[in-house]
Amino acid sequence: MNTSPNAVDVKYDDGIASIATLHTALETSAVESVAEWHQGISGDAVVWPRPVLCTLTVCIPLYYNPGPDGSRVAIEPEKLRQTEREIRQNFSGYSRSLISGWYRDASGAEFEDDLWRFEIDGSFDADQLRLLKSWKRELEGRFDQRAIYFRFSGPVTSW
Repeated sequence: MNTSPNAVDVKYDDGIASIATLHTALETSAVESVAEWHQGISGDAVVWPRPVLCTLTVCIPLYYNPGPDGSRVAIEPEKLRQTEREIRQNFSGYSRSLISGWYRDASGAEFEDDLWRFEIDGSFDADQLRLLKSWKRELEGRFDQRAIYFRFSGPVTSW
């Protein structure tokens, strides 16, 4: 049992609930706050996943957000190559596809977007989740985005 003032006891769970916990933790400002929130709700030890094979989907824009006149500028190819290099350095494999997306911002304005969608299978634990949170913020700065789409799905079954 960890006795530091900000620590929580952890029990392990496998399966879909684990993926939901990973996804929720990635979207919060601090991974630890999710653990504290779960503990506060249940009064029990936190359900924190063992590494489980799942798919991380990352969508990278090919154009910057529209300017005031609605025009869009293509992302510099070197930024896209750098991102793909980082994926190759940090993961054992991925698939990449060109997709078209759509979104509505908080003001109600609608936008279409061309993106690279990376699908990365891997086993992600709490330490890797912290690294992914940091990388997500780095990508948001690199591509001047309010958010970069990250999604966990799974668990993945392969044979």
